[in-house]
Amino acid sequence: MEKPSNIYENLTVMIVEDDKTHRWALRQCLQAGLGVKIIECGTGRDAVDSLKKCEPNLIILDLRLPDFDGDALLNRIRKDERTRDIPVLVCTAHSEREIIMRLVDLKISGCIVKPFTHDTVHEKVRAAFDQHLHIGH
Repeated sequence: MEKPSNIYENLTVMIVEDDKTHRWALRQCLQAGLGVKIIECGTGRDAVDSLKKCEPNLIILDLRLPDFDGDALLNRIRKDERTRDIPVLVCTAHSEREIIMRLVDLKISGCIVKPFTHDTVHEKVRAAFDQHLHIGH
């Protein structure tokens, strides 16, 4: 019997998260649940360098990085012609409405609030893929 096709297996998600535990949890979630390819960046500088070499289908961006303000990195992503249309999910421990509303202006695709569950991550990522790449689950 032929293995069913996974519509996500050829997609790549860049995780920009300085906390190794959160980065590991996101990677496990995404690989086990969706089978996507993962690019991991522990700093904003890593993300900037990686985005020069590759173009992921989605970026999960921690807002509090040691070397880069998440807003500044998101602004940089949106100003670059190559990366401006990549969907971005922000990942934050803060569910404050004003932060999220400010980021909506920068065209975020959603917000993952820490601590997160596998189901929440899958739901947000699938919604971002469906909205931007027009694929369903």
